[in-house]
Amino acid sequence: SILTPPKDQASGRIQQTYGNTVQLAEGENEVQIVYYSDDGKEILARSTPLRFNYIPKGEPSLYVLSIGVPHKDLKYTTRDAQSFANMYAKLRDENGRGFKKVRVAEITDSTLTTENNIKKAFLRLQREFKPKDNDLVVVFISSHGKVIDGDRYVLLPYDYDPAYEDVTTIDFNEDILKRLRGVDGNKLVFIDACHSGSAGSRSFSDAAASKVMSDLISATAGMEIFASCGENEFSYEDDSWQNGAFTKAIIEAFENKVVEVDGKKVWADIYKDENGIKSEGSDGVITIEELKQYVQLRVPFLVKSTKNKPQNPISKSTQLLPKDMGIFMVLDDEK
Repeated sequence: SILTPPKDQASGRIQQTYGNTVQLAEGENEVQIVYYSDDGKEILARSTPLRFNYIPKGEPSLYVLSIGVPHKDLKYTTRDAQSFANMYAKLRDENGRGFKKVRVAEITDSTLTTENNIKKAFLRLQREFKPKDNDLVVVFISSHGKVIDGDRYVLLPYDYDPAYEDVTTIDFNEDILKRLRGVDGNKLVFIDACHSGSAGSRSFSDAAASKVMSDLISATAGMEIFASCGENEFSYEDDSWQNGAFTKAIIEAFENKVVEVDGKKVWADIYKDENGIKSEGSDGVITIEELKQYVQLRVPFLVKSTKNKPQNPISKSTQLLPKDMGIFMVLDDEK
């Protein structure tokens, strides 16, 4: 392209805007603007090179790790993880449902939900699955959680031993969040671990644990985290739901189910995107924003009407994951 001075300014300092479209190659790219003399033989100046790794969009892969730890005093932790994994497993088809590849790992058996095996699962996510920058990594965890050593929030595996907490617990920050920070891709985490109940020799009906977890989530960048309840609250399950309230609401959202909340009909897929313009309507894609709005309406209603208790899910949003990013495709028979 040839840039010439404006007609009314033949000399002096000139500021101009230059725009062009270039074809990028997959992998490492370098973009630079070079200024030539009028005859094109002499280089007058160069811009600072812009180097970046380009991964073509449109064909991301999906990796799901769903963990439900069996506990004697909790009835639906394993079912929650199974229900969650089954929804994403439905996206496996020859058309890809928008994903190039779908891999779902479900860990719910007592032999697989030990402290050692859960830690291995997060290492395997990084070493074997190897997500790329534009892939979607989804983690779901349902178990007991508690605070130890004053400020460490930990999850309880199947082989938890209260006499040896340091070596039989999963540190939410060190063993999960830090591991996920080392994984490429767009990361989405669902954590349901502030259940009301007891296990082992200590009580876990300690609402303070939810505050410590909330503080950890607020300090975490680079991923979107949904937690089942807010500060100083518990997470509830019920036979009438056949799940925890948090999981039930997520599944309803993915199914785009129409339900009543305080006498009003609500559903998850309430926005559509046409040529980058958002408007009211349905487009078959559940976004972070849509899931957040649905879950934060539905869960408090379910728990209040059934348990007469408060439960308000929270989420941590980062600029790295746009609120209109699609995280689930509504199946044709569920639209």
